[in-house]
Amino acid sequence: MAMGSEGKVILNGEMKQAMADCKSYRGKIEKLKGELEGIMKTLENGFRGKAADGLNHFYTNSIVEFFNSTFNQFLEMFDKEENGLFDAIQRAFLLDAEAIDPSLGESNRSLSQSGETQ
Repeated sequence: MAMGSEGKVILNGEMKQAMADCKSYRGKIEKLKGELEGIMKTLENGFRGKAADGLNHFYTNSIVEFFNSTFNQFLEMFDKEENGLFDAIQRAFLLDAEAIDPSLGESNRSLSQSGETQ
């Protein structure tokens, strides 16, 4: 995090790095998901019976469901186009898409002082 003019904290580089890291993480997980799908398809060809049915039920209703809903929703909190956490941070705090409003420092100072008296 670098200091800009007027004491502004420049976050643009950190935000871009966090977004790139999130994209990289998503890619790694998608690769592992594909490998797991391949293993499951291989098992389906030779694994039969109640145990196979139970494994298939667990895989479909737990693992696949997790990847298709919960996992994607979690990652989209961060990187959903125009509505992710990174976008919200930029909209809420950044001026000119690169620096936090310097008045936030005074607000934080006021909050900490009011907390000390309680």
